[in-house]
Amino acid sequence: MAQASMSGDGRASSFSNQTETGTDYSLVFTGQYLRVHAPACVISPDSQKRLWAAVARACRQHDCHKVLIEGDVAECRMNTVNAFNAGVQFAAIFGIVVAVCLRDFKPGERSTFFKNVAHNRGAQMEFFATHEAALAWLGVEDAPPAGD
Repeated sequence: MAQASMSGDGRASSFSNQTETGTDYSLVFTGQYLRVHAPACVISPDSQKRLWAAVARACRQHDCHKVLIEGDVAECRMNTVNAFNAGVQFAAIFGIVVAVCLRDFKPGERSTFFKNVAHNRGAQMEFFATHEAALAWLGVEDAPPAGD
C-alpha cells in the first residue's frame, strides 16, 4: 500500500512504498532533490522496477532531475540480466542524475555493469561512500539525513 503526504509549504512531499514485508523505501522531495531512503532494502528485479517507476513519477511531479538514494542493502538478488534490465529502465527516466550512497556498500561487478548500461544510454549515476560526497556531486545543499 502506498502512502503520500504534502507539507504546508506545498513543496516538500513524501511517498512511502509498503509491501508485505514493510516499507522498502520512502521518497521525499526536499525542494532541491528527491531523496530515496531504503532501509534494509532487498535489491531484486521487482524492487528495482517499482523503485524506478516511483522515482520517475516523483521526478515528473516535482520537475526534479536530481536524486539521492541512501540506505542499507540487506540482500541483492540480481543476476547479470537483471542488472542489464534495471540499467535500461533507469536510463529511460530521461535527464535524471542519481547519486547512490548505501552504507557499507562496495560496488561490485554487477553494480558496475548496471552503471555502465545506464551510462551507455545517456544516464548519469555514481556510487558514493559518504552522504556529503553524494550531495556535492549532485550540486545540492544538505537536507536532514533520511530517516530523521
